[in-house]
Amino acid sequence: MSEPTSQPGDRYERRDADVTAMALLVVLFVICGGLVHLTVAGVYTVLRRHYDENNVPPILTTERFPAPRLQTSSSDDMAEMRVHEEGLLKSYGWINRDTGTVRIPIERAMDLITQRGLPQSGPAVTPEQLQQDRPKQNESRPSFLKEDAK
Repeated sequence: MSEPTSQPGDRYERRDADVTAMALLVVLFVICGGLVHLTVAGVYTVLRRHYDENNVPPILTTERFPAPRLQTSSSDDMAEMRVHEEGLLKSYGWINRDTGTVRIPIERAMDLITQRGLPQSGPAVTPEQLQQDRPKQNESRPSFLKEDAK
């Protein structure tokens, strides 16, 4: 067979990789890795001695949580919370006596919305303006508030 001839346009590596250079690079990486491991071990040992000498207490043990620390019965707690929330949804009550803000049962609130309709809001009306205009819509007090005033 004839020797391959190189053409002026051929572009490829004509020699093998340098095995000695690659071996030296691997040895250098191993030495650097060993030095890093030794450095980390030394720092860990120094910090451990310092910690043992000063006997620094952990941060979390200085302040304890108040009892009860664990939720012992999550299903009972959830049921109790739901009963409380249902009671709030189905009862009258004060939210703020000073401003006359009251809580009404959800069924009554839905009936009032169907009777009166939702407030009209356009692109120029902000939710804050709707909140400020609400007392102007109905100046009369609810019947259960009138009984408290007597």
